[in-house]
Amino acid sequence: MATVESTFHKFRPVCVSVLNQPSVDNLRQLHQLIQSVKKEDIKTLAEYVIFPLRVILVKYNYEGTKFCDKKVLEAALDCAILAFSKVYIVKFDILKDFITQLCLTINPSNNSKAKTKDKPAAGVYEEIKVKVIECIRCITNATDPKIWKMLYSEDVIPVMGHLISSLLLLIEKEKLIKLRIAAIECLLQISSLTEDEDVKTPYSDVNKPQKSISIALSVFIPGISTTLGKVIVDTVNHYQNVAVTAIRALSLFISFTMHNDFLPMEAQDISLSTFYEIINNNSSKDKQLPVNLQQNNRTLSHPKRDIEWFKTTSSKLKILLSQIAQFTSCPNFKIRLALAKFSTRLLFTCIRSLKESIVVLMEILVALSYDEYDEIRNYCQEKLALLPEYFNKQPEAISMMDLLEENIMSNIIALPRLFTVPDDKKQLVTINVLCGYLTLLGNRLNSFLSSQNHLSRLSIALMQILEFQKSSAGITDIGPTLLESVNTSYENSHEYPRKLFKHVISENVEMSIKRLCRTIGQYGDFDLLIDYYTGLLRDSSYYRKQALFVLNEILAGAALSGAKITNVHKPLIRNTARNLLMEYLSPIWWNLQKNALIDAELHESIEDKLYIVNKREIVENDERFSGIVLQCLLLEGLANIAKFFIDDAVYFLRLGLYLLLEKLDNEIMLINRTSYITITNICNTFRYRSIPDVIGSNIDYLVNAIALNLRNLHEYERSLKVLRVILEYGTKDTLPILEDSILEMYNLLDNSTELYPAVIAVLFSVTNAIGRWFKTSEIRENESSTTISDNRFQTSEESPNEVKMFAIEYWKSRNLTDSDGEDDTDVVDDAENEEIVDDEEVTKEKPLHVQIVLQVMDKCANFLTSNEFHFRVKLLEIIRNCLLCLSTFENELLPAVHKIWKPFTWRFVDGNITVQIKAMEVLSVMSQLCGDFLQRRISKEIIPIACKYLIAQANTSTKCEFNSYKFTREYKLQMAMLENFATIFAKIHPLKSDYTEVAFAAIHYLSIKQPVTLQQAGIKLLSILSQHESDLIWFILHDMYTGESLQHSDPLFRPIRMSSPKEVGADYATNILQLLLTCE
Repeated sequence: MATVESTFHKFRPVCVSVLNQPSVDNLRQLHQLIQSVKKEDIKTLAEYVIFPLRVILVKYNYEGTKFCDKKVLEAALDCAILAFSKVYIVKFDILKDFITQLCLTINPSNNSKAKTKDKPAAGVYEEIKVKVIECIRCITNATDPKIWKMLYSEDVIPVMGHLISSLLLLIEKEKLIKLRIAAIECLLQISSLTEDEDVKTPYSDVNKPQKSISIALSVFIPGISTTLGKVIVDTVNHYQNVAVTAIRALSLFISFTMHNDFLPMEAQDISLSTFYEIINNNSSKDKQLPVNLQQNNRTLSHPKRDIEWFKTTSSKLKILLSQIAQFTSCPNFKIRLALAKFSTRLLFTCIRSLKESIVVLMEILVALSYDEYDEIRNYCQEKLALLPEYFNKQPEAISMMDLLEENIMSNIIALPRLFTVPDDKKQLVTINVLCGYLTLLGNRLNSFLSSQNHLSRLSIALMQILEFQKSSAGITDIGPTLLESVNTSYENSHEYPRKLFKHVISENVEMSIKRLCRTIGQYGDFDLLIDYYTGLLRDSSYYRKQALFVLNEILAGAALSGAKITNVHKPLIRNTARNLLMEYLSPIWWNLQKNALIDAELHESIEDKLYIVNKREIVENDERFSGIVLQCLLLEGLANIAKFFIDDAVYFLRLGLYLLLEKLDNEIMLINRTSYITITNICNTFRYRSIPDVIGSNIDYLVNAIALNLRNLHEYERSLKVLRVILEYGTKDTLPILEDSILEMYNLLDNSTELYPAVIAVLFSVTNAIGRWFKTSEIRENESSTTISDNRFQTSEESPNEVKMFAIEYWKSRNLTDSDGEDDTDVVDDAENEEIVDDEEVTKEKPLHVQIVLQVMDKCANFLTSNEFHFRVKLLEIIRNCLLCLSTFENELLPAVHKIWKPFTWRFVDGNITVQIKAMEVLSVMSQLCGDFLQRRISKEIIPIACKYLIAQANTSTKCEFNSYKFTREYKLQMAMLENFATIFAKIHPLKSDYTEVAFAAIHYLSIKQPVTLQQAGIKLLSILSQHESDLIWFILHDMYTGESLQHSDPLFRPIRMSSPKEVGADYATNILQLLLTCE
């Protein structure tokens, strides 16, 4: 008692001063005093302490700023917040009065006197509003629950209405985010909805709200739901925190007023035990009798919440919920997570009272069950898994499956119309919802699709939205073939080329459609689906590609279902899979119309490809593209079918591997790449490590098929493609098995000119494969250790036997060089040969790959005179590969070079410059490998032709503009000759006359009028020549630079003057001077 009196004496003067003269200093003193007093001491004096604050609010609301300014009011609110945090309100009058005055403070528009004082609502400061809301929340916490519950009584319901409307006005109109969120939280708190715990179990009564408050809030639910819905729509794209809070609040209000437990029981039969239980519990005010047992004992006279009221409210809320459900595609993940919890709360608390909105709420969960964020996706999938059991346990036995089937059909019907409008977000949501519905059906999907009406409607909808775009397949679809493209561009890729659809633009939408089809395959009847879509594939040419696309995804989904492949169903499924495999391998699907693009495979440049394309008549682009897409889809389907043959891989590979390898060498890049990825996936399915592994395991079958088809006129081209792929991907262990097929191919080359392109391509693959298998290294300009001639001119000390061997080899090479096509005879004595060459080497048989390379070179020598220039180019590339393969077999290399030399030299006067360029590149490789063996041949037959061209073309290149001239073949030939002569002269030892002739030709390119690249090539060539004949090159350059003869000091010597090609001008001086300095 003494403590209370002492506390009263402390507060009395301060409270009196605040009451008589409200000022910031007095209020600050009161604030400090309240803060210093303990909570227990101030409880008794609660009314005395808050009375001055109550008077300030009343006078301010009626007199406005004439009574006090903003700072005084703000200080008074601070004192009130602190006071209510320490006192305990037990009188309803104090609660009612304070609530009323605080509402007038933030919303004075209802106070007519306030209007006369020039204090409109817009003039209330945001700081005041924030403190008022904080003060209301403190009052809520400080009030006895029984006293607070009296606000929901019929007599004072206007006070609660004033408070709720004031808060809703702040939520809707204010711009300050903090204020709007605080108002929403305050609205939840005064409604006893502060806890936002998720529904732990759908059947527990832990979250059951108090019915009396729920009935009272029914009066305000229209205004609350409308305002919060408007706030959500307005803020979802800009103020996400406000929208998230509003979504949470709306879900709590709706679940609070529309809870399943509050539905009337008039339609239910009440047992006797239930009747007595209700009578015994009637003393509790929180419990109520069912409506059919109530008479005049209602505690509140609020709107009659009968069945009709719930139906009317539910129908109105459906409009709002449908509007909110559109935001499932919102980019902000917080909004999507809030919507998922919103839908979950209403489904698990108001499923019977919101029957009309069940579809909307389920669509939210289903659409978000495929969200990109794991938290949202896992949450929705977890709640969807609980829904079927929850539906079954409802008193009215709501048939969830019937609802799902209705929703599925409505979505299927709307699907084609939706895809006519390019709205990716709507399309994605609709497909995800449909996929989620089918997933919820689960095993009942069988019975759903057993209906002809359902299956046909679903299929037609998929056919319409999956219509492929009629795109043209141009020159870029040819591209490089197997050797140049597959191993470099996409060997590590596991994704098929994306298809182009007419209505599906977004890749996410395409993935959702694939997921939908896989869901159908996972839960649907396998035999029924395969039979239906196979029939659609055969019968409908318009829907053929779409049906194949859907069928592939159904196969992928069926392979994911472990329940499908049981011991009981395995024979049936395997039989169906075998029939489907035969359908996919049917020749009618693989015969594309021939067109000019297919003939462009062996052409080198883009100009040649365009020439061939424009040369012949091409079929319509859309038909051609349709055939390409069809083959790609068939290849993708084979990879899915393979998953059903894991236990019978041999059967699948014997039927399908040959075709897959054939398509791997297809000239169209889309088919080429799809085939590669398909074979890779099949290797993974059958646990092969790589494509060479699967080829090696089935090489006997493949070679046998090639041998049989090579005897069939119509199968030549296919067999050669498969042979080429085997050579590309096989290992050297397959070479002995392929020997007979290669020999058979030679016969084709001799007997049929139509197969030249395919056979030449295979020859190229043979030489490439041998070079790769037996580790043939490329020849580089700066490598000298790999050439034969380098070993002959080493300056290190040699033994007598080595000198003798060198002499014999030298005479042998010289005799072979001088023969020029005559019979090769050895001029070395037999006795000397027997001393040097071991008998075992003479009798040793040539390796198989060497024999094959020699045979290939023989064929190339015979066909180098072909009329088709692109054949000649390809044959020269093959010769280059053969030379590299024989680089370590000198005894076979030199005679082979001698044999092809004569037709090879004719390529330097070929009518096509591309052939001449390629011949120059091959000559460079020859010179590096054969060395001085080619010295006289090059000097006699190559150098005069090349120098003549260089001199003649030099005049042309000085007059042309470089930007356009550098793309011509003449320029490329000039560069090839200058660069390769630099390599050739570094590897062989030509005559001095050759040095002079080449130097005179190269000097023409020292003019600064020549393109810079040609100048650099000419300077490089002369620099290399000067390394071997520095005096000769110096004399030539000096004579051109000065134009004067060299006079010896002794008059007995004649003046020396070189036979310069022409008088040079100042444009040569710079480069000649640079070379002279280099020579010196």
